[in-house]
Amino acid sequence: MPNKTVSMSKIRQILRCYAQGKGSKAISSMLSVSRNTIKKYLQQFQTFDLSYEQALALDDCELSKL
Repeated sequence: MPNKTVSMSKIRQILRCYAQGKGSKAISSMLSVSRNTIKKYLQQFQTFDLSYEQALALDDCELSKL
């Protein structure tokens, strides 16, 4: 299966849903993104030791650098 680019708005939605307590399976169903993609982005943000609220406050340029 080919890799598709995930938009910044979709990444923000992933973070927002996770911060609300939703699991990766539920987020995957809601946003039509694979669970592995969701896990990848959540792990990246945990690596940078940012809270999800801090990550959501970043603009698109700063968010893409992470």
